[in-house]
Amino acid sequence: MNEPRRSTATAAATDERYVFNCEWMDPFAGTALPLLACFFPQDGTIELVNMKQHRLFLKRTSAQGLTLRNFVIGSHITVYNRSLLLLSYGDDFTRHMLEADRQKTLVLLNATLLDSDLGAALSFLKGSKIQLTHAQMLRILLEDAYLFDQIHGNDWLSNASTDCAIIALELTGENAVQCAWQAVDSINTLKPSAAICAQSADTVDLELDFFFGDEHIFVEPALCDRTTTLGVIKPHCVMSGQYGKVVSSISRFGFNITAMRLVQLTSVQCQEFLEVYKGVIHNFQEVVAEMISGPCIALELSHPEATPEHPAQSIFRGICGPHDPLIARNIRPETLRATFGVNAVKNAVHCTDLPEDSQLDLEYFFKILTDL
Repeated sequence: MNEPRRSTATAAATDERYVFNCEWMDPFAGTALPLLACFFPQDGTIELVNMKQHRLFLKRTSAQGLTLRNFVIGSHITVYNRSLLLLSYGDDFTRHMLEADRQKTLVLLNATLLDSDLGAALSFLKGSKIQLTHAQMLRILLEDAYLFDQIHGNDWLSNASTDCAIIALELTGENAVQCAWQAVDSINTLKPSAAICAQSADTVDLELDFFFGDEHIFVEPALCDRTTTLGVIKPHCVMSGQYGKVVSSISRFGFNITAMRLVQLTSVQCQEFLEVYKGVIHNFQEVVAEMISGPCIALELSHPEATPEHPAQSIFRGICGPHDPLIARNIRPETLRATFGVNAVKNAVHCTDLPEDSQLDLEYFFKILTDL
């Protein structure tokens, strides 16, 4: 491909740059705009080129804390409130430098971890050079389990799943296969045979495609009814690796996780989901920018003590605490936002405010987004 002309600053320096083909969904035009993103890790700057018009879209400027770790093909990055989908490497140098180090791998967790150990298991998967790039709780039929076991080379899934839920996870990063082995060894100290991972880099693609490809369609166990409620772990907690601790805290408050999936919201989807808050909260655009800044984890939650008069939604909203973590730390220090929140925008978790909205919120994440 013909590379864009470098800016004067770029040409004058000997900076190492990494180039990615990406696209931005223009919310006003309703079309995807092809962009070329040039990232300079030495000073953490980024430059965007409009490939449709072959001109500069964003001059070289601060990437607002992005690092090379954030540039994973198939994922999103956020640059000045714009969510960019990374499609492919933009040149041979970038491909050579990153493909050699980065791997993808699969980890499966069985239902025995769901009662109290899921958060601890997820925490073992956290690493400074590893990212969670797919996650979904699925209901696996026995015949599908047999098919996977033929690929994997043992009978773990058919033994673990008799029409029950498992959690499939994709990890991406440096030496991901080896890191997953170590994590699974630790997870299995919590409960024997609770987790497995891809045995080698040779089978990873087949195993990932089995769960996240288009050929097999699995049922999510989400109930999406008035007995459950929605909790969303925000991107800053996911990207910092705190999601496991958040899940552990939710479990300690007595909640059961009945469905789970990793979601990357677009600006249009996020504004549609949060439309009820538009004009109500003063920092609406900042909240949207945070929610699209990276992947979030949607959870369907139930509580054994929930009643029609005191539903799961009300109980969960109570443990989330005040929207502003500074206030939460003063008056509700035990809550999720007090523990994991940074500020009123990066406040760790989103919860449904009204009981009558729980079903609609759950359906948005576990049915509407799934069907897109």
